[in-house]
Amino acid sequence: MRLFVAIRFPTAIAAAASRVLPEALPAVRPVREELLHLTLAFLGETPDERLGDVTQAIAIASRAVPPFRVSLAAVGQFPPRRGDAAIFLSIADGAEAAGLLARSVRAELARAGLAFDAKPFVAHVTLGRLRAGAAPEQRAAAIAAVGALAPTALSFVAEQVEVMRSVLSPPGPRYSALASARLGEERRDHAGGVGGAGARGA
Repeated sequence: MRLFVAIRFPTAIAAAASRVLPEALPAVRPVREELLHLTLAFLGETPDERLGDVTQAIAIASRAVPPFRVSLAAVGQFPPRRGDAAIFLSIADGAEAAGLLARSVRAELARAGLAFDAKPFVAHVTLGRLRAGAAPEQRAAAIAAVGALAPTALSFVAEQVEVMRSVLSPPGPRYSALASARLGEERRDHAGGVGGAGARGA
């Protein structure tokens, strides 16, 4: 299973965040609103039999971190990677708490002997990516439009962490919530899924 650990956004916040990027930007491949999330740890391909260990790790990691407010503020752009670049909303309020939670999650995953991407945590939500094959003038227009954006701050209270499964397909990835742990509380196991075209994989 291809797994990651994340905070998903309330429906209204995800919908508002998805509207930050202008629609008339052919050089941008947007992430669909139901797939927007804040990644805490990306595990990638993980044996099915280790799911219980992942679930236990996030349960332990979440107990020491109380719910916290997250504010999504400025729009930014990561440097190109493999010909594309990520367009994101940065986290203002809540960045420190999110970093603490990410470190806690990663520490428990490591303690359980679970492999994950160890690159430094950056508190952000990816809104879309520049298309590698877009014409130079389209890319330039998109970069200029993104640089001029000044969205209204979006805010919500993060209350739980989820273990997500990502299934890649030509139309786009599908995410399924396999387990969750409320911040400051014990874990919950459940099933649920979202997905669709036009979004990148986690």
